[in-house]
Amino acid sequence: MTSPVLHQQDTSASSQVPCNVCGGTVFKAGPSGRLFNGKPPVCVQCGAMERHRVYRAMIERFGLDDLRDLIALQFSRDPSVEPAWFRRFENSVYGQRNSMDIQKIPLPEGAYDVIICNHILEHVPDDRAALSEMCRIMSPRGFVFLSVPNPIERQTTADWGCPDPDQYDHYRIYGMDIVDRIKASVPQMFCVLIKGTDPVTGREDMAFVLSKRRLWHDRPIIVKMRAKSVNIPSV
Repeated sequence: MTSPVLHQQDTSASSQVPCNVCGGTVFKAGPSGRLFNGKPPVCVQCGAMERHRVYRAMIERFGLDDLRDLIALQFSRDPSVEPAWFRRFENSVYGQRNSMDIQKIPLPEGAYDVIICNHILEHVPDDRAALSEMCRIMSPRGFVFLSVPNPIERQTTADWGCPDPDQYDHYRIYGMDIVDRIKASVPQMFCVLIKGTDPVTGREDMAFVLSKRRLWHDRPIIVKMRAKSVNIPSV
């Protein structure tokens, strides 16, 4: 996988490939002038970055018709999902009045059908508790859509047990052994790993879908996404 290239000068450029979030065609460099494959990754029109475009494409391919009657909760906000896709859509944003502790969510079992959690677990002291809680409040009709920063770039998770200000206040940097952490935390869940590519920069990313029914586990495989099973419960 090609690594990001850092430049000091902020660069913007037009792209022949539009942003799949808003259709914009002008992009600018990321933080610290970051480019990928020599291309600016941030959509000037909507602010979407590589990961947002990848995750959005993944969820769209699940079949939006099957989401229309579902109630969704997204931790934090990002443009990877469209609230209009769902019957009802809510956010939990850290530090705001609607904030919920993802490690101890004050909701009953099955309160939401779909839970979206992008780039949150690395900020959480107890990520295993967070995984368990999200699956607890997920109804059998839906799924948890989960992603963390670039686990594909390393094999082993580095977990230092406290927020590191030099690492964006992350508690850990995940590696591909996140698969084992998920299976150990919620072994009763169906889990499928999906890989995707940003159409603008070519950057690869990945996400996990956890569910209580095999429907959402099998869907990305059936529609021929780059997906593979991570866990099928024995019971």
